[in-house]
Amino acid sequence: MTLTGNASTASYQSAIRTVQYQNTSDNPLTASRALEITVTTNTETTDVSRDFQVIAIDDAPVLTPGTANRVIKPEDLPILIDDQLVITDPDTANITSAEIRFDNGFVPGEDILSSVDSLGITSSFDAATGTLLLTGDASLTAWQTVLRTVAFTNDSTNPTQGIRTIRTTLNGPPTDFAVYQIDLQQAIQPNTFTVSESAASGTVVGQVTTAGTFQVPTIYQFEQNSIPVELLLNADDHISGDPRASVVLIEYLDFQ
Repeated sequence: MTLTGNASTASYQSAIRTVQYQNTSDNPLTASRALEITVTTNTETTDVSRDFQVIAIDDAPVLTPGTANRVIKPEDLPILIDDQLVITDPDTANITSAEIRFDNGFVPGEDILSSVDSLGITSSFDAATGTLLLTGDASLTAWQTVLRTVAFTNDSTNPTQGIRTIRTTLNGPPTDFAVYQIDLQQAIQPNTFTVSESAASGTVVGQVTTAGTFQVPTIYQFEQNSIPVELLLNADDHISGDPRASVVLIEYLDFQ
């Protein structure tokens, strides 16, 4: 850098005092630098040097979620938290740990987080706190692969409904995190129609008034000697009309 111009010593002193050093790298070299200042007048040249060192600051790894919040039913479980997650870090090659936990909505004894152990990364789940801890000194690529296998499931036959907020945090400080919401709703209930043993073949015993409530399986419940018997049918069995229509008629057939 060169300063030129016919000016007073005081002016040059002020100008030199404004000179700044900047390093634009996210991972700068930390070796000592020598800055040399040379001042030239009409009759003489004077040199002065200053040594300084750059202290690198560790940038936090960045988690970029690839999955939006979701609404699910128990039959959708287990479900991957984020199989499109991306991890980047401009100045660190390896990560040593990560934590996936419930911020809100955790139901002890029901909710479970898990992952596929691989690439030098292992996991342990604390069922009391709802925390999945992953450990292992591995590359960003390895961590990205394993974190994409993290899954949520529920071990209950009648899962508690509600929103689960799940947070993924990488080791730190500094650190970054990603937050997801999974809304676990009521399980799909089959349509149940009760018919008497004496019903004639072709008798309409029920109807689905909206296509959205027509789900597999449909249950026909018969009375035979006062013993309830359930017959499970597929969606296209013994249906009058289009099951995608607004009204679907379901007929009783004589299986005797």
